[in-house]
Amino acid sequence: MDNNEEAYQTPFSVTLDSVLIKTSRYFTAFQIAPIVSELSIYEHLDKPYLTASMVVADVDAKFDAASEINILGTERVEVEYSVSSAANGKVKKNFIVSEVSRQAKDVSGNEVMFIEMIEDHAYRSSLMRVSKSYRDTRRNIIDKLILTTGRRIRSHDEMLDHDDKITRVLVPNMTPLQAANWVKDSMTTEDGYPFYMYSTIADDVIRLYDLKTMLELQPLNKALNSRAGLDAHFTFSQFHDFADDTRSDSRATILNMLTITKLNVVQDQRQLHLARQGMTRSKYNFFDVTTGKNTKVDFSMAKVFSDLETKGLLKDNSNFSVPQLSPTYDQTVRLDEDNILTNNYEGDEYMTREITQFSTSRQFNDYYDTRSYSEARTAQQHENKIKSTALRHWLLKSSMDIVCGGKFFVHTNRNHTIGNKISVVVKSSRNFEASTDFNQTIDLNKSGEYLVYSAKHTISGNQSYKVELTLAKLGGLTSGASI
Repeated sequence: MDNNEEAYQTPFSVTLDSVLIKTSRYFTAFQIAPIVSELSIYEHLDKPYLTASMVVADVDAKFDAASEINILGTERVEVEYSVSSAANGKVKKNFIVSEVSRQAKDVSGNEVMFIEMIEDHAYRSSLMRVSKSYRDTRRNIIDKLILTTGRRIRSHDEMLDHDDKITRVLVPNMTPLQAANWVKDSMTTEDGYPFYMYSTIADDVIRLYDLKTMLELQPLNKALNSRAGLDAHFTFSQFHDFADDTRSDSRATILNMLTITKLNVVQDQRQLHLARQGMTRSKYNFFDVTTGKNTKVDFSMAKVFSDLETKGLLKDNSNFSVPQLSPTYDQTVRLDEDNILTNNYEGDEYMTREITQFSTSRQFNDYYDTRSYSEARTAQQHENKIKSTALRHWLLKSSMDIVCGGKFFVHTNRNHTIGNKISVVVKSSRNFEASTDFNQTIDLNKSGEYLVYSAKHTISGNQSYKVELTLAKLGGLTSGASI
């Protein structure tokens, strides 16, 4: 075993190499890594920046951090930590203090500070104001806004081919990141899939990807499996044990990295809640105040999920021997012998909302060549806006939180967290004999492929590194027969 690798033998192994606080008020920087008792970094698909928090236990008798640094909410914090001795096993991120949320001091003089931080480009964006007109494709407008913060955008190559016409927008007194998110929210693919713009721990690039592209990805652990000759999934069992982790057994190392130590499901399967918001069946009126034309759209989530199945976007590649993959949308439920969520997309049964939106067209002299922010020229373009919003909500209907060791999720310049898919196996709570087929021992409701929606990286005491993931999906495994 490499001597340099001895400190990183488990999926939770970590070294907090540096937490350096810098401020222009002083000529020196402050190294506080020895007194940081906990550091958390947060990634989220809906945020083009990272946030972080740390607990500083000011117990060093030779250094009074609270009074010597005198944190005012403008200090730069450079964080470095490692999960292996390899170059790609190190994370380096730059934050700026946004607030000291709490301080506590005991009678012995020891003090604890709770410090909140935000990624440096987001802090810079918060101090800027954009109030100007843009005429370009929405992707290029986002590029220009992001560049003012010192970052750049990365997107899927196929995005350059999607229907992104020349648009005129007047940014109404927003910060650059707010404006970029606002423009992004008006974008859909030609099929109506929403876009997400997010930042990761892997690098300093802001990613702009659509949901369809994400759903078509292979699970991260599949690539790892192919290199090791395994068919391993992220696995949770109430009887789980870590494999004998030795460097001579790479398979044991991988199995340990894919072990789920905690699982939690909250606010699950809220179909009635989504129905009340008009996310199942609803009528929309888009009234163009310029031409007086009213475009009517009857929205059906059943139609959206039927399209997802037709295009294979609900396909699960986990290799489980089950009859079918069931959408998270139930269009078969009946009440008083009536089909609530009818397959008849043109019907009026149980339309939960009727929503009217006022829009404008032909706002500019060059309206033949350009369109405004909310302008849609066909009923399909209006329907795409509804579909995009609905998919954002339905993606989290059957979400699940898991906790794993952090090692798997660190790879410099290669994103291993949000926006990717992973394959999960949750063992059933029933008792089975050793000869029972594997597919009969798993909890089908919670197993399968998931999209990583958010991640919380937590380093505790410079020795334990865990990652809490929020996982989302639009379809789940089932052993039930088709209806």
